[in-house]
Amino acid sequence: MHLQYTLDENDFLDFQLYTADTAPAAQRKRRMIQYAFAGMYVILGGLMLVVSKPGLAVFLFALGILWWMFYPKYERKRYQNHFRLHIHEHYQDRIGRPSSMKFTDKGIVSQNSGGEGILPYTELEAIQETGRHIFLRLKSGVALIIPKHQMENAAEITSTLQQLAQEHHIPYTTQLNWTWK
Repeated sequence: MHLQYTLDENDFLDFQLYTADTAPAAQRKRRMIQYAFAGMYVILGGLMLVVSKPGLAVFLFALGILWWMFYPKYERKRYQNHFRLHIHEHYQDRIGRPSSMKFTDKGIVSQNSGGEGILPYTELEAIQETGRHIFLRLKSGVALIIPKHQMENAAEITSTLQQLAQEHHIPYTTQLNWTWK
């Protein structure tokens, strides 16, 4: 099977956001910041009630509730902006340039503006499928991005990769409804 596609900024952004969203450490950090600051404001509000400052207590309680409600929206935008800057710094030479990928008996032949390489299937750590992309994660920490929305034969590609994952004992994760939240 031979694939040809062009990656744009949103393909790289979706990969970065998916990685941040599914990494357990990043999930813990995001929850911790949301709840820790909200809790801190509520505790300070409680202390203000104890020292007879009800106006400040109400303000701190309200601030804690507002933080808990609106911080996730702010954080989502912050992550997107951070990753956009990262993409412009590190992937600018790959955006908008044609890439190709071919699945052979020996491995994956990948070709892009940086050159050509053969990746044996034993180097695949995981295959992750979302509604718009398939990410082939390598043991070295990098990943190959396949934009399903550019492929006419996305079902065939998915089927081939599922079969490949089964043959080589590679974890295959499907999250077709994934969105950045």
